[in-house]
Amino acid sequence: MKPSISIIVPCFNGESFIKNTISSIKNQTFGEWECIIIDDGSKDKSKKIINDEINNDNRFHFVSQENKGLSSTRNYGINLAKGDYIFFLDSDDSMPENALTDLFHVIESNKNIDIVVGQTLCTNGQEFKPVSHLLNEWPKNKLLHNVEDNLIEYMIEKSTTCIAQNRLYRLNFLKNNDLLFYNGILHEDVLWYFETMLLANTFFCSEKTTYYYNINNNTAITKNIKQKNIFDYITIIEQIYEKYYLKCNNKKTKDLIGVYIIFLKIQMLELINRCANLDKKETFDKIKTCFNKTIVERKVVKLNKKIEKKIFIFNYIINYKNEKSVFLLNFYGNRNFILKLLFKVYKFIFQNSFNKINNNYYKIA
Repeated sequence: MKPSISIIVPCFNGESFIKNTISSIKNQTFGEWECIIIDDGSKDKSKKIINDEINNDNRFHFVSQENKGLSSTRNYGINLAKGDYIFFLDSDDSMPENALTDLFHVIESNKNIDIVVGQTLCTNGQEFKPVSHLLNEWPKNKLLHNVEDNLIEYMIEKSTTCIAQNRLYRLNFLKNNDLLFYNGILHEDVLWYFETMLLANTFFCSEKTTYYYNINNNTAITKNIKQKNIFDYITIIEQIYEKYYLKCNNKKTKDLIGVYIIFLKIQMLELINRCANLDKKETFDKIKTCFNKTIVERKVVKLNKKIEKKIFIFNYIINYKNEKSVFLLNFYGNRNFILKLLFKVYKFIFQNSFNKINNNYYKIA
């Protein structure tokens, strides 16, 4: 029987978690699935554990390869998939037993839905001790149509989390838009999330919890920030700028893509103080080159006051084009009342400079 859902599980050195991950797949109340597990060159006991757990269960397809990275591994899974829908599950995470049933029921109810997302519960390890849900301010249980790219606008103005997991994607949607993960980079989900939400026609967010996200994995890239993290953000920014911003003819969409690029630049600068063994000169030279190559302006879109304030300050900060950028960004973002007050005084003194810089960005009539 042809499976309805293809679950793709990349695994790299996942011996501590992969057993529970596989168990959560086996325990699904939904039965029409296949699971493609791809070992990406693990050096631990992952392969043995996987072979022991799947134990000739023909619903599982186990493939082993030399280490190629998460993007390449997921893309391999997409190419192998036989289901109508794709679900990504990381090898240190798991699912509640009704996850696939809940997501499948929604996407099958309307053939126009491209992506369904559920709620993601953060857990401490795989002991299912709940910590909190990931930020997700999408309207719940409501079909959203991507009219004038309002999904991107919502991503900008609300709190949503850039992850590829815990989403049921219609495979035809991915193939019709030639959507694959960008190879060789960290933070690949940031680019993937942008592209899928830009190109989706319809999107649905369920209120039900359909994913357990393990926040107790010390090998996660978000806990080990290095210079490559910064440089890969640069790659993502330049990719969005060249592939989407420069080629976009719709004024509103172009404005929104430009704002998204600015937000990625802010996120990149905020990573710097968490980065170990940073070569500051090389890093800031690359950032300066990237910022000069990816200049954006705004012509029609007006966003909420909080967002505009953040962009206003950023446009001023980046004119330093050196280490002071990070100092000022931290200064502005500090929650200490005195520091925030001092920044307001600083802004007042240099108001003319602020206005001149922002006039180069805002072209709204």
